[in-house]
Amino acid sequence: MLHEARDLKRTRMRMDPTPQVVQLVEGLRDLSGDPGLLEASNNGRRLVEQLAVSLAEGGQPTNGMGRRRDSAEVVALAIEYAQHSGVWQPTLGELSRASLASESSLRTAFVEVLGVPPSRYFQLRVLRELRRLLLVADPDVDTVTALASGLGLSQFGRVAGRYRLLFGETPSRTLHRPRH
Repeated sequence: MLHEARDLKRTRMRMDPTPQVVQLVEGLRDLSGDPGLLEASNNGRRLVEQLAVSLAEGGQPTNGMGRRRDSAEVVALAIEYAQHSGVWQPTLGELSRASLASESSLRTAFVEVLGVPPSRYFQLRVLRELRRLLLVADPDVDTVTALASGLGLSQFGRVAGRYRLLFGETPSRTLHRPRH
């Protein structure tokens, strides 16, 4: 049916096309007058793949063998993407594309597996990394602003407030802590 779209391997996981996608692609094939025409050309193959991927949002996430992908796999793919991309706070759209799950499914998976939505998970992740950097930084050379900027953080007042709520002290206090 949609061999090209189903063989699309942008990541290790795929989306099974919905019946509507299958019907739409079959309709395109019928309109062309030649059932193999779309698959015969690179542009036609690309069209089928793009159509299936873009419309598969409503499909069921699977592991490529028809088994529904579980929440842990969705979360693992999203985290793996963030680690390998070097992005400390990826957007929901980036994570969604990386895990081939809808934004809603991604949020649900994070809450189910980690107890927090993806935005909070990555916020905590970057604040923990900032703390790690502050604890090993040289206060005579490094600044909180420089270290936070290096992690892609801005709005330093908000960052400092969140940091203080999480760790019980300001980032500046952590930086100027006596070293042992």
